[in-house]
Amino acid sequence: MTRSIAFAIVILSLIETRYRMGISYTLLALVGVVSILSLDPGSSVALGFNPRPIQGWGYWFRLALWFALLIGLVAIASWFVLKVNGWKVPIYKTSPSIDMLVFMCIDAPVSEEILFRSLLTLAILPALGEWGTIVAGGFLFSLLHVLHGNPGPDNQIAGFMLGWTFIKSKTILVPLAMHAGGNLIALGFQVAAWYFY
Repeated sequence: MTRSIAFAIVILSLIETRYRMGISYTLLALVGVVSILSLDPGSSVALGFNPRPIQGWGYWFRLALWFALLIGLVAIASWFVLKVNGWKVPIYKTSPSIDMLVFMCIDAPVSEEILFRSLLTLAILPALGEWGTIVAGGFLFSLLHVLHGNPGPDNQIAGFMLGWTFIKSKTILVPLAMHAGGNLIALGFQVAAWYFY
């Protein structure tokens, strides 16, 4: 029953993204977690609600730097390939605001990580195994960004990496911190573009 609820909440979030029904992702994530914990209080570990990764924080901090470098190189290579082929590369510009900082670095990472790591993993890990869950979660995470009008290879790679980090660290806090950090870097570039481009 808990796996079905978790899967239904993830699918509902994708439907919400496509059809804009006015349901908050944060609310969906909260409803999913509360429903599952009400039915099975012991599922908090499966949802990744552990305070510390099993490898320690230092390991994940170093790995996060490598992930950031890899995603940055892919983004630069993609930009170069598009430019060489004469395609217009979209430049996202964002004026500096606390609202955007809260949305990109707190709200979006928390709700998306609960939906696409905690709930989705709980729902599909028994059927697909670790690698199948990482691949499925990565594609669904990327689909969410495509539906939001923010497609890019960085989102696809991040989806796979965040799924892998969740499964290996056994805590939602590692992918959440990486997601928030990545969004902070992206927001920094968007604000810089607003000022200088």
